[in-house]
Amino acid sequence: RETGRITGTVTDAASGAPIEAAQVRVEGSTLGTTTNAQGRFTLPAVPAGAATLTVRRIGYGGGTRAVTVPAGGTATADVALAQAT
Repeated sequence: RETGRITGTVTDAASGAPIEAAQVRVEGSTLGTTTNAQGRFTLPAVPAGAATLTVRRIGYGGGTRAVTVPAGGTATADVALAQAT
């Protein structure tokens, strides 16, 4: 099956500041990574087609993002998380 990749940035919904060490996963798979100090992530070798990302970080509510991964290409999925109350 053909694959592509997903890149993006996870930020604080209120301040827009990058969120480091957020867990980013592709639902229904074992694919996952964590964000770097700039809030950025890359998930290589994601099966082409529709995918749903789940994003979690301690102190924040979770987030999800639907994305379509192009075969041999890159999809961008930026996610903003709200601080937990």
